[in-house]
Amino acid sequence: MPLWRRRGGAKRSARGPSRGSIPRTPTQLLWGVTRGPSPAPSIERSLVVLRSRSPLLHRVHLVVAIAPVAALMACSGGGQEGDAPLPREDGLHTMTVADEERTYWLDLPSDYDPEASALPLVLALHGTGGSHERWLDDTYNLKAAVGEDAVLVYPDALVSSAGTRQWVTDRDVPFIDALLDHLPDRVTFDPDRILVTGQSSGAGMSHEIGCQLGDRVRAVAPQAGVLMSTECTGSVAVIQVQGTGDPVVPIGLATSTNTFWAKYNGLDAGVSEPGLDEHCVSRTAEADHPYPVLWCTHNEGTGVGRDGHKWPSFAGKAIWEAFAALPDASPTSAAPTGGGNANAAVDSDTTATFTLRFPEDWPSTPVQGAVVAYAPGEVTPTTAPLAFMTMSFAPGDAVPGGEVTYEVPVSWTQFGAGGVQFPGTYTLMVTMHTENGGYPIPVPEMDLWVTTEYELTGRDEPIAIDGVLDLTPISGDTGL
Repeated sequence: MPLWRRRGGAKRSARGPSRGSIPRTPTQLLWGVTRGPSPAPSIERSLVVLRSRSPLLHRVHLVVAIAPVAALMACSGGGQEGDAPLPREDGLHTMTVADEERTYWLDLPSDYDPEASALPLVLALHGTGGSHERWLDDTYNLKAAVGEDAVLVYPDALVSSAGTRQWVTDRDVPFIDALLDHLPDRVTFDPDRILVTGQSSGAGMSHEIGCQLGDRVRAVAPQAGVLMSTECTGSVAVIQVQGTGDPVVPIGLATSTNTFWAKYNGLDAGVSEPGLDEHCVSRTAEADHPYPVLWCTHNEGTGVGRDGHKWPSFAGKAIWEAFAALPDASPTSAAPTGGGNANAAVDSDTTATFTLRFPEDWPSTPVQGAVVAYAPGEVTPTTAPLAFMTMSFAPGDAVPGGEVTYEVPVSWTQFGAGGVQFPGTYTLMVTMHTENGGYPIPVPEMDLWVTTEYELTGRDEPIAIDGVLDLTPISGDTGL
């Protein structure tokens, strides 16, 4: 029996207005959902405005249509004490976020009882090109590990212009935030026990959710993904799974993410205490630390195509055991004791200065840029760069046809085989991600890019690119 069931008896449940029983600061009230009691079943729910926690994210509008009156006679819709039990609603559901229809699959235990002790909630995010079906067909062996001990929800990413389902940070963090507000009207769960896990791009999204929604979720468990953000809020436990021979997400970059989380949580990234699973080590020796950071590595599939990037055989069991063993902790907007953004900040190695010219007819409004280094002559973003230089910078006063000069900090994060060697000539690529594009993986025809050859003289030598670099939309034949 999971530890969470043995510890506290009946747990409070998430029903009715979002975050209704979670203490909230004035800032959280500003950023959260302004929502009163549910309206009568016959009218559409009022427009709910969510303000993202990231300055790069824009307001997102969520409209949830109330089902016909006849379908709600067994349930008042408000979710307050004394309501009739929520009806069982397994299967595919839809909701509207930012004027787009979003889908998720609700997978309830066979003995689910909304009036019984509230179960944990697990959100599981598929990888690029997948869907909720990957969790149902056991491509990812999470369901077998969780069994009947949690409410499982499998959200779907939207289909990109290239025809592939792809998570986009600026669009999908608000989607998950909205989903967490929406679910209490569908199902009873424990708001103090929310786990977000994911594979590949879903793992990257899991990291971002833990960082940007750290005041809502209890833990994240990414498999083969990295964190791109550098400013987080709240406190989360981290169970990070990574292949040592992953050809898509190199171990070095994933290690940097694990180090960030260890520092953010006030831990020592050099500590390697045995975890519950033999593949895992913990960055703390405290068995009851509320926000441990685990590092679970494997070599499954190494050297066989992209198999080193796949969900490993032990992942479901290791993730669920680690999550079930966490001590009780309520959501908080505060960082863990001894940690926080200042503690996790990475000192920059140097700076890069360049001027970008934006196209007269850009496909979508720019929201953030990135700079990476490729081997000489490489001009496609479909291959792994040798190093990340700047993970994210603001677009500034960008307008169609305008020019903007940037000076951005550079922190060399080696990525591809061999990384960058100094001195040497490399292809530097500047990508400008847009509202309707993708991040960190760009979307053809929506995101902008430009490349230039540059001679790097030293790790700490300032980079000054002459002339004006003309951004153009990424062409649709790049293979993205």
